Amino acid sequence: MKARNYFIILIVLSTVIFAVGCSKKVKSAVECDMTEGKNMTTANCDMTNAPKVFTLDELSKFDGQNGRASYIAINSVVYDVTNYNKWREEQLFSNCKEKVAAGKDLSQYVINTNEAKQFLDSVPKVGGLKK
Repeated sequence: MKARNYFIILIVLSTVIFAVGCSKKVKSAVECDMTEGKNMTTANCDMTNAPKVFTLDELSKFDGQNGRASYIAINSVVYDVTNYNKWREEQLFSNCKEKVAAGKDLSQYVINTNEAKQFLDSVPKVGGLKK
């Protein structure tokens, strides 16, 4: 009887180990490469703990006014720049700084430099932008 129980446990454990070892690695939403503006619902991404996907209207509510958070979108990624008071002064945007404000999609104004990439890597990503 004991031998039979051990055999059943061995079979179950072997099956579990085999199933886990052969399963396809599924990335979490955070691991998915959102910085390239890719669709965040791709098959290789687990969206169960997905960051929020904002519409432009929802994003506009995060304008930094009256104590609200400051969010900006760049290449379909939404960043929280609330705690980065000088984010507009970063070497991130072209000479259209008068159009640069929180609560907007600023993709068209961003300059593709190492400084810009470093800044965006340093601020929290809070979700994606649905266009």
